[in-house]
Amino acid sequence: MPTVPSIDEIVRAILDASRAYNPRPGTIIPRMGVATKLMPGRYTADEVNRGFAKMLADEWIELAGPTFFKLTDVGFAAL
Repeated sequence: MPTVPSIDEIVRAILDASRAYNPRPGTIIPRMGVATKLMPGRYTADEVNRGFAKMLADEWIELAGPTFFKLTDVGFAAL
């Protein structure tokens, strides 16, 4: 039976996938580009969306339009 990943595991996976874009604080990163690195098979769309929501609530990211995000200084430090 598959295990449900913790929110911290999902956030870490999003940060790790974001590394492909060589981000700095304020770098605009495509959400779908990161999400496709995590799906299918590894995480569901709902899990990835929960991870992005947690990062937004914790101020690790800022939205940069409907399909992009930027790492804040706090998010970059966690990278």
